Amino acid sequence: MLTACGTTADDIHRWGRRGQYERIRQELSGQPAEAVRVAAASEFGAGHCPFAIPDLVLLSRDPSPRVRLSAVEALGRYAGREVYTAILERCGDDNQTVSDAAGRILKTWGDESVDVLIEALADRSYRVRVAAVQVLAGMRDARIGHHLVERARRDDNSLVRREAARALADSGFNAARPVLYELSQCDPSPEVALEAERALARLGGNVFPFKIVVMPASNGSKDLADAAVLLNRTLEEKLVARRLCEVLGVQAGAKAGKDASAAAAFGRFHQADQVVWGVLESKEGQLRIQLYRLDVASGKILQQESGDGYEEEGENTVETVVDQLVSRFR
Repeated sequence: MLTACGTTADDIHRWGRRGQYERIRQELSGQPAEAVRVAAASEFGAGHCPFAIPDLVLLSRDPSPRVRLSAVEALGRYAGREVYTAILERCGDDNQTVSDAAGRILKTWGDESVDVLIEALADRSYRVRVAAVQVLAGMRDARIGHHLVERARRDDNSLVRREAARALADSGFNAARPVLYELSQCDPSPEVALEAERALARLGGNVFPFKIVVMPASNGSKDLADAAVLLNRTLEEKLVARRLCEVLGVQAGAKAGKDASAAAAFGRFHQADQVVWGVLESKEGQLRIQLYRLDVASGKILQQESGDGYEEEGENTVETVVDQLVSRFR
């Protein structure tokens, strides 16, 4: 195709081979045809001309997807804030080929681009935020983890939250365990909850860095002795299975406690940070179970759960109330 002044794509390539980049820039000011703009972007990339970066940034916003693609590929040969910002912008491009190219180039960036990527986490386009999250996951910078946590918890797009959960595991940010657990239990998107659960498994270890001990449950009558034993065993098994924290063993012969002061003393004796215990009561065939979690140092009740059921269905009631405690564990 010819421009108004007769310049063709072949002319642009010939000037590029000769290093006549200023002449190419002059042609761009005259609103040339699409083929000329594509060729210009290509030659600017091949020529490694830093003064051509502003032209490439403009071409990366061209109405033509072909021109934008050529400009993105060319920008990928440069570095600097202006370049990073322009390529990030194209991650939200309506054309899939262009956005894929921008995403591929992002993954080749080094740590000098961290600041720009962190800024991109607040971009209006969720596609740009997703791309920034994915690239940050592979970098090692002390600031990254906290920003990924913020995206995982507060982003209004479920795809961004899911990618942030995955990135937290990729980056090995161990302090994210409580947030990932919260997402696995509470996020409205099943995909995010599942990804958070997978991320927790990949990080390994306990969710919370403290020690907990399960004090023998208090039961109002001998008829509830078996249910009390089942309650304690279920509590320990589920706390261990979910890797919520380190669960300490209980010394043989330990006595049940009914109040917070007894639980605090029990926790200090076992050198635990927190104590969980239950109270079982029965009235006219109805079983009521109450669970408490206490902070040993302060003596404060951190969590309280309860459940009711028929005595003959005591096992189901135990399962229900323990699941409540575990799922709301904070």
